[in-house]
Amino acid sequence: MDPLSALGLASNIAQLIDFGSKLLAGTRELYTSVDGATSVNRELEIITADLTHICTGLSKPERYIRRQNASESEVSLISLSQSCKDLGDEFLSVLETLKIKGRRQKWATFRQALLSAWKESKIHDYDKRLGQYRSQIVIHLTSILSCQVVEGQTSIVKSLDGIAASHHRLEATSLYTAAQVLEGQSSVAKSLDKLAANYHRLEITGANTAAQLRRDIIDSLQQLQTKDDREDHVSMPMSLKALAWQLTALSHEAKALSKDLRVIKSLSFPVICERRARIQEAHPNTFDWLFKDKRSKDAVDGTKCLIPMLEWLQTRNGVFWISGKAGSGKSTLMKFLHSHEQTLTALRSWAGDKDLVTASFFFWSLGTDMQKSQQGLLQTLLFHVLRQCPSLVRIVCPAYWHDDDLEEMVWTRTEMIKILLELRKHTIDSARFCFFIDGLDEYEGLHSDVIELVNSFATANDVKIVISSRPWDVFEDAYGDNSGQKLNLQDLTRNDITRFVKDNLEEDEHFRELKASDERYEDLVNEM
Repeated sequence: MDPLSALGLASNIAQLIDFGSKLLAGTRELYTSVDGATSVNRELEIITADLTHICTGLSKPERYIRRQNASESEVSLISLSQSCKDLGDEFLSVLETLKIKGRRQKWATFRQALLSAWKESKIHDYDKRLGQYRSQIVIHLTSILSCQVVEGQTSIVKSLDGIAASHHRLEATSLYTAAQVLEGQSSVAKSLDKLAANYHRLEITGANTAAQLRRDIIDSLQQLQTKDDREDHVSMPMSLKALAWQLTALSHEAKALSKDLRVIKSLSFPVICERRARIQEAHPNTFDWLFKDKRSKDAVDGTKCLIPMLEWLQTRNGVFWISGKAGSGKSTLMKFLHSHEQTLTALRSWAGDKDLVTASFFFWSLGTDMQKSQQGLLQTLLFHVLRQCPSLVRIVCPAYWHDDDLEEMVWTRTEMIKILLELRKHTIDSARFCFFIDGLDEYEGLHSDVIELVNSFATANDVKIVISSRPWDVFEDAYGDNSGQKLNLQDLTRNDITRFVKDNLEEDEHFRELKASDERYEDLVNEM
């Protein structure tokens, strides 16, 4: 049973209280026909049908709340819903009687029809009961939605005590004290807090809607408390109607976010970020030539060498190949490039008004199967894409999203390729994608297969891919002739290597002493 179902029960309770308040007021606002001349008998038919629907939602409250896992306030919703159901049944009994009388008796107004069945004192008693239920739903919901650790939780306690104090005339058993309702965190609050924590941990975007709805409901509850302090409840029903809508919206939104989270988490695997984390950070002030002039003086022969990276990031599509010999720093460069703010700035310029979505994968021949296979590549890319666009989960993975009974999701290569290609269709007007794939030469399998896979993704105008590998023939044949979309790393890092060697030697105290006594040590740095 989903703990968030308790929100649905609370919404049904709020609807009954709202409906009952309007019913007792005999308001014509409830139902009027297009011409404003709905007959009282017709009004009775409509009111009876809708009240029956609301009462049905209050039946069997155990469907919504599991007692053994619930907080005291959540359990209290069960008894409150039963009380509201009993009251609703009393209203229905009277309405059915009025419907029968209405066949031979005509009333000018609905209020007049009610007064034929109830005296003013009876209506007052019903109104008092509704006031009690209204106070209880405010207290219990405030407790149910409170966080486990809330900054300023004292204000919540004061708020609850204020409600109780303002209703001192109610029976002692009708309300719980603040200490009681805050004694244990509700399963609803735990579910919402856990959902928010998982979204934060996995850096998934899009959880703000549920958080805002939760805050809005707390605000509504505070407003209800303020209005409840007054004897006149005329403006109360509209607030309860809004509260019922908010509760339903929060329940639906939180359940949808939970489904998104379930699918996204299934794509993750234990070593999904290990290879990237193991790669050493770039040495300070190295690789800066990527974002400077289009021509670099770092070439090994001292001449200027064309560096088209920045222009490609800003304006072009397809595949950009970083070629480099073993040990030339390809992985370090790819890690540097993927997370650098100037890279993101250039890509945002390319994306324009569309959302920018980036993802990376670092092949590793010494790692696990998932770190050197297409399965790992596809699962990682899809994880990062859906993590940034969780609303797409229900669109591109509908079977997994809707199947709550599926215990384990098994992702196949064919399925993930299809989903990634489908993403382009659904985001053609809203997003652009840039993938960074390091170490294609470390892929375990036919390199022509991974080349074919990369090229299949890069055919769309809204997708670009940066790859790196050793300068092997299979990659030269595929990408060597791409004008303006290739660089040979070992030809461009002379100054970076000099800076790295010099900085590391200068940090060594013994070397500094030697250099101070013999100037030939300075020449040694340059020779190295």
